[in-house]
Amino acid sequence: MVNNAAVQVEKTVADSDDDDWNLVMNVNCKGVSNLCRAALLDMAVHGGNIINIGSIPGMAADPSMALYNASKAFVHGLTRAIAVDHGPKVRCNAIRPGWIITEMAKDGFALANDPGKAMTDALARHPVGRFGEPADIANMVALLASDRSAYVTGACFTVDGGMTAASPLNPGLF
Repeated sequence: MVNNAAVQVEKTVADSDDDDWNLVMNVNCKGVSNLCRAALLDMAVHGGNIINIGSIPGMAADPSMALYNASKAFVHGLTRAIAVDHGPKVRCNAIRPGWIITEMAKDGFALANDPGKAMTDALARHPVGRFGEPADIANMVALLASDRSAYVTGACFTVDGGMTAASPLNPGLF
Protein backbone atom coordinates (compact mmCIF):
# COMPACT_ATOMS: atom_id res chain seq x y z
CA MET A 1 0.00 0.00 0.00
CA VAL A 2 1.23 3.48 -0.83
CA ASN A 3 -0.02 6.46 1.17
CA ASN A 4 0.31 9.43 -1.16
CA ALA A 5 -2.06 12.20 -0.16
CA ALA A 6 -1.37 15.53 1.47
CA VAL A 7 -2.58 19.06 1.89
CA GLN A 8 -0.65 22.09 3.03
CA VAL A 9 -1.55 25.38 4.66
CA GLU A 10 0.98 28.17 4.30
CA LYS A 11 0.87 29.66 7.80
CA THR A 12 2.92 29.85 10.97
CA VAL A 13 1.68 28.32 14.22
CA ALA A 14 0.55 31.75 15.43
CA ASP A 15 -1.35 32.47 12.20
CA SER A 16 -3.08 29.10 11.93
CA ASP A 17 -6.42 28.23 13.48
CA ASP A 18 -8.37 25.11 14.36
CA ASP A 19 -9.76 24.79 10.83
CA ASP A 20 -6.23 24.80 9.41
CA TRP A 21 -5.13 22.24 12.02
CA ASN A 22 -8.10 19.97 11.27
CA LEU A 23 -7.59 20.14 7.51
CA VAL A 24 -3.88 19.31 7.56
CA MET A 25 -3.91 16.79 10.39
CA ASN A 26 -7.04 14.98 9.18
CA VAL A 27 -5.53 14.34 5.75
CA ASN A 28 -1.80 14.09 6.45
CA CYS A 29 -1.90 12.29 9.82
CA LYS A 30 -5.30 10.77 10.50
CA GLY A 31 -5.78 9.68 6.89
CA VAL A 32 -2.38 8.01 6.72
CA SER A 33 -2.85 6.37 10.12
CA ASN A 34 -6.34 5.10 9.28
CA LEU A 35 -5.22 3.60 5.97
CA CYS A 36 -2.26 1.91 7.65
CA ARG A 37 -4.51 0.53 10.38
CA ALA A 38 -6.97 -0.85 7.83
CA ALA A 39 -4.20 -2.42 5.73
CA LEU A 40 -2.52 -3.93 8.77
CA LEU A 41 -5.58 -6.04 9.56
CA ASP A 42 -4.80 -8.23 6.55
CA MET A 43 -1.06 -7.61 6.35
CA ALA A 44 -0.49 -8.79 9.93
CA VAL A 45 -1.73 -12.22 8.84
CA HIS A 46 -0.58 -12.46 5.22
CA GLY A 47 2.36 -10.05 5.16
CA GLY A 48 2.69 -6.85 3.26
CA ASN A 49 4.49 -3.66 2.52
CA ILE A 50 3.51 -0.08 3.35
CA ILE A 51 5.18 2.90 1.71
CA ASN A 52 4.31 6.29 3.14
CA ILE A 53 5.05 9.52 1.31
CA GLY A 54 6.53 11.95 3.79
CA SER A 55 8.42 15.11 2.88
CA ILE A 56 11.68 16.97 3.40
CA PRO A 57 9.86 19.43 5.74
CA GLY A 58 9.23 16.51 8.10
CA MET A 59 12.94 16.63 8.99
CA ALA A 60 13.84 20.29 8.34
CA ALA A 61 11.08 22.87 8.61
CA ASP A 62 10.04 25.08 5.73
CA PRO A 63 9.09 28.61 6.86
CA SER A 64 5.39 29.38 7.26
CA MET A 65 4.45 25.72 6.86
CA ALA A 66 4.22 24.76 10.53
CA LEU A 67 1.32 22.33 10.32
CA TYR A 68 2.58 20.65 7.17
CA ASN A 69 6.06 20.29 8.72
CA ALA A 70 4.59 18.70 11.84
CA SER A 71 2.30 16.39 9.88
CA LYS A 72 5.14 15.01 7.78
CA ALA A 73 7.29 14.44 10.89
CA PHE A 74 4.33 12.37 12.15
CA VAL A 75 4.37 10.30 8.94
CA HIS A 76 8.07 9.56 9.41
CA GLY A 77 7.54 8.54 13.04
CA LEU A 78 4.52 6.39 12.19
CA THR A 79 6.59 4.65 9.51
CA ARG A 80 9.23 3.64 12.05
CA ALA A 81 6.60 2.55 14.59
CA ILE A 82 4.82 0.29 12.09
CA ALA A 83 8.13 -1.30 11.08
CA VAL A 84 9.01 -2.01 14.71
CA ASP A 85 5.56 -3.15 15.82
CA HIS A 86 4.53 -5.21 12.80
CA GLY A 87 7.70 -6.81 11.50
CA PRO A 88 8.61 -9.37 10.32
CA LYS A 89 5.30 -9.81 8.48
CA VAL A 90 5.07 -6.17 7.41
CA ARG A 91 7.71 -3.84 6.06
CA CYS A 92 7.10 -0.10 6.26
CA ASN A 93 9.23 2.67 4.77
CA ALA A 94 8.78 6.29 3.80
CA ILE A 95 9.94 8.48 0.97
CA ARG A 96 10.80 12.14 1.59
CA PRO A 97 10.40 13.86 -1.77
CA GLY A 98 12.01 17.20 -2.46
CA TRP A 99 10.71 19.59 -5.10
CA ILE A 100 8.63 17.39 -7.37
CA ILE A 101 6.88 19.41 -10.05
CA THR A 102 3.23 18.85 -9.20
CA GLU A 103 0.31 21.21 -8.72
CA MET A 104 1.21 21.46 -5.02
CA ALA A 105 4.75 22.58 -5.88
CA LYS A 106 3.49 25.06 -8.47
CA ASP A 107 1.07 26.48 -5.91
CA GLY A 108 3.95 26.86 -3.44
CA PHE A 109 6.09 28.78 -5.92
CA ALA A 110 3.11 30.97 -6.84
CA LEU A 111 3.04 32.28 -3.25
CA ALA A 112 6.49 33.87 -3.62
CA ASN A 113 6.86 37.59 -4.26
CA ASP A 114 8.66 36.66 -7.48
CA PRO A 115 7.68 33.10 -8.44
CA GLY A 116 10.16 32.92 -11.31
CA LYS A 117 13.05 33.95 -9.09
CA ALA A 118 11.91 31.51 -6.40
CA MET A 119 11.98 28.66 -8.92
CA THR A 120 15.39 29.71 -10.23
CA ASP A 121 16.77 29.87 -6.69
CA ALA A 122 15.30 26.47 -5.80
CA LEU A 123 16.62 24.88 -8.98
CA ALA A 124 20.13 26.21 -8.30
CA ARG A 125 20.09 24.25 -5.03
CA HIS A 126 19.70 20.90 -6.82
CA PRO A 127 23.03 19.26 -7.73
CA VAL A 128 21.28 17.11 -10.35
CA GLY A 129 20.29 20.32 -12.17
CA ARG A 130 16.55 19.73 -12.35
CA PHE A 131 13.42 19.47 -10.27
CA GLY A 132 11.97 16.05 -9.63
CA GLU A 133 9.15 14.50 -11.58
CA PRO A 134 6.47 12.17 -10.27
CA ALA A 135 8.26 9.30 -12.05
CA ASP A 136 11.28 9.84 -9.78
CA ILE A 137 9.14 9.06 -6.75
CA ALA A 138 7.35 6.22 -8.55
CA ASN A 139 10.74 4.61 -9.25
CA MET A 140 11.61 4.67 -5.54
CA VAL A 141 8.18 3.26 -4.69
CA ALA A 142 8.80 0.43 -7.17
CA LEU A 143 12.15 -0.33 -5.55
CA LEU A 144 10.71 -0.34 -2.02
CA ALA A 145 7.78 -2.50 -3.14
CA SER A 146 10.09 -5.07 -4.71
CA ASP A 147 11.97 -8.00 -3.25
CA ARG A 148 15.19 -6.09 -3.98
CA SER A 149 14.52 -4.16 -0.76
CA ALA A 150 13.41 -7.15 1.33
CA TYR A 151 15.83 -6.25 4.13
CA VAL A 152 14.70 -2.62 4.32
CA THR A 153 12.13 -1.47 6.86
CA GLY A 154 11.64 1.52 9.13
CA ALA A 155 13.67 3.76 6.85
CA CYS A 156 12.94 7.18 5.40
CA PHE A 157 14.52 7.79 2.00
CA THR A 158 15.23 11.29 0.75
CA VAL A 159 14.62 11.68 -2.98
CA ASP A 160 15.42 15.32 -3.67
CA GLY A 161 18.06 15.61 -6.38
CA GLY A 162 20.72 16.25 -3.74
CA MET A 163 19.08 19.43 -2.42
CA THR A 164 19.43 18.55 1.26
CA ALA A 165 22.93 17.12 0.76
CA ALA A 166 24.28 20.60 0.03
CA SER A 167 25.00 23.37 2.48
CA PRO A 168 22.41 26.16 2.34
CA LEU A 169 25.30 28.57 1.78
CA ASN A 170 25.65 28.99 -1.97
CA PRO A 171 27.69 32.13 -2.74
CA GLY A 172 27.01 31.70 -6.45
CA LEU A 173 23.37 32.65 -5.82
CA PHE A 174 24.23 36.05 -4.34
